[in-house]
Parts: sequence; C-alpha cells; structure tokens
Amino acid sequence: MKKIAIVHKGKAYIPEARVYQDLLSQYGFQVAYCRTNEELAAENYDVEWHIMGADLPSFSKKDRFVIHEYLSLSVPPMARLKNQMKKLLNRRPNLRIFNGAAIQSELDFQDEVRHIIRNPGLSKDFFVDGQSEKAHDFVYLGAMDRRRNIPVFFDWVCRQLPGSSILAIGTPPPVADLSKRYPNIHFVGQVSHNEIPALLRTAECGLNLMPDLYPYHLQPSYKLIEYCAAGLKVITTDYLWANQFEEQHQARFFKLNRRFDNLHLEALSRFPFVTPDVSQLTWEHSFRQSGLLDLLLSIH
Repeated sequence: MKKIAIVHKGKAYIPEARVYQDLLSQYGFQVAYCRTNEELAAENYDVEWHIMGADLPSFSKKDRFVIHEYLSLSVPPMARLKNQMKKLLNRRPNLRIFNGAAIQSELDFQDEVRHIIRNPGLSKDFFVDGQSEKAHDFVYLGAMDRRRNIPVFFDWVCRQLPGSSILAIGTPPPVADLSKRYPNIHFVGQVSHNEIPALLRTAECGLNLMPDLYPYHLQPSYKLIEYCAAGLKVITTDYLWANQFEEQHQARFFKLNRRFDNLHLEALSRFPFVTPDVSQLTWEHSFRQSGLLDLLLSIH
C-alpha cells in the first residue's frame, strides 16, 4: 500500500487536504496529514504532497516522489514579487499541481518539471437530495477581512435591507461588538467542511464578494461553485473568473457594482437568476480529468 503525506505547515484552513485524504484512501492509498517535519520524518512515505503557502518545504527524502501544489497566488502587498521569490527559493519537485490555468500561467516556472492543472472540485456532501427550510435571505462563506470589503458590505445591507437576514460562515472581521453593529447577521464562525452544505441550503442567495484585484480576480472561487451546488441564487462582485465561470456554465449571476448600491429588493426581485448544474464538478472527476489519479496510481 502506497503511503502519501499531505503536508501543510501554514495556519490557513485548507479543506482540500482532508478531501484528498478521504478520496485517495478509496483507491488504496494510506494518507496522512502532516504539519511538522517530525511528523513527516516519522513514517516511510512514498509521496510527499506539499500544499504550498508562505512556508517553503524544508524536508524531503531523496527516495520520495515530491509534489508541490499551488492552490493560490501570493496576496498583496507585493504579490507579484512574492510569487517571483517562491519561484527562486522553492526546490524542484517531481510534479507541480496548479489550481487552474491562470495560476500556472502567472507562476510560469521555466523548467522541465511535469505539471498538472487541477480544477476545483466539490465534496460528495453537496449532493444530497431534499430541500431545506429557508431561514436566511443571504449567506456569506469564507474570509471576512477588510481587503474584501466585507464590513462595508455588511453595513450597506443592514442600512438598505433592514429586514433581511444574513448567515455568515467563517471567522468574523475584527470589529468590536459585531452582534450590536450587525443585528440581522448570524455569525456561526468556522465550521467543519462537511457542515457547510446543510448551512448553505438554509439561504436563498449566496454572496461571492471577491475584490476585482490581482490576484483574486484570476483565481477560482470555491464558495461560488458551492453556492451553485446548493442550488442558491448567486450574487457576486464583477470580476474576471466569475464572469468566465458564468459564461462557461450558461449561468446568470447578479453583479454588484463597486459601491454595492445596486443591491436592493426591486433589482433582486426582477433579476433572471440562473443557477447552473455543477454535479459533474466532483473531486473525483477533477482528479480523473486532470490525469492526477492515474499518475498517482502509476508511482512505484
């Protein structure tokens, strides 16, 4: 039985690591999740699969097949400079995986290392029959930092749509007295990935609030795809990746302007939402379509 170590040393929440663990174990791999060099050195792994972030891989054995996976590009400030530094400092693996063609193109490694472009996937938890009672008008899933203008958006909704209800899933923004400042927003905090589908289905509309800035406008939005899987109407900021996904899947998303002031009840009530069928975008389909599963099975 081949042993794979999924390695991520950063603090960011990476649901992919646990998804990989569940999926690959179904194909006969023994998969462990490692956060330290000591954990990585403790077992005789066949594959080291590094989820790349701010920390550079600092451990590998010569007889192991080493994978570097890039889920995203570096974030501001100096995002492009940080991308270039990663290219210079990261050691050469046996394989690189990129979460979409745009990330591969931006990093643009100039060497002969094999690479695979793996598109985003959905866990099986999203494909559950049945309807949930709608307890919220909107749901927001993910980071709520100021870079995404989330506090500004919450202020706007509370003023302009005072009777609306928002479910916010994730770590709240660092603002004091949130429950008083946003009385119609229900913050549930960070939850496990398998709890997300049921929570999403309690809302009518999913909010995808990504800034139209580098590198965010190039990268896949998992939350947007998950909103579609949950059957929600999608409200999104207007940026490149969301527009490409909308066109590719024949969807219709409500586009927010930069000031959010086009979001009002009349506009929402007459907008012709179309939520696309994303049932083919499973993790297993992503692994098979990219060739990644076949490659892992062929490693000796």
